[in-house]
Amino acid sequence: MGSDLGRLPGPIRGYLTINPQCLSGGSSQHEKKSQGSIINVVSNLVARPMVPYHEYTTAKTALVGYSRNLAAELGQFGIRVNCVAPGLVYPTDVSRQTKEEVKEMILAQTPLRRIAGPGEIAGPVLFLASEWSSFMTGQTIYVDGGLVMT
Repeated sequence: MGSDLGRLPGPIRGYLTINPQCLSGGSSQHEKKSQGSIINVVSNLVARPMVPYHEYTTAKTALVGYSRNLAAELGQFGIRVNCVAPGLVYPTDVSRQTKEEVKEMILAQTPLRRIAGPGEIAGPVLFLASEWSSFMTGQTIYVDGGLVMT
């Protein structure tokens, strides 16, 4: 795959090269410790691609698959691997660039009728990092006000 990486779109190439590099050296540390939690932040677009961010959605979907494979591989060492999939989070550097009509479309289709703040994503991440989720691995938690179920 190495020689083919250059032909992949930027976001996909980034996820395929950055995540394994983060784990090389990191996973052996986790393996020695026999417990731990890896939490990858993906996007609710993997379940409901309502805006045409093809490269972004493809990269995030690949990260979900990669996380599930890691969960199966590292579970024997007590290492849990899960994903948090937020919807639009405002304000962030990226979401400040979201067009108003896109925000309004998301609000209208979200059962809670609002957009998450950054702190509302931190809670599920902390849950997955805690012992309260000690029997969870290979899962994706959607934090989007119910948007993916509509």
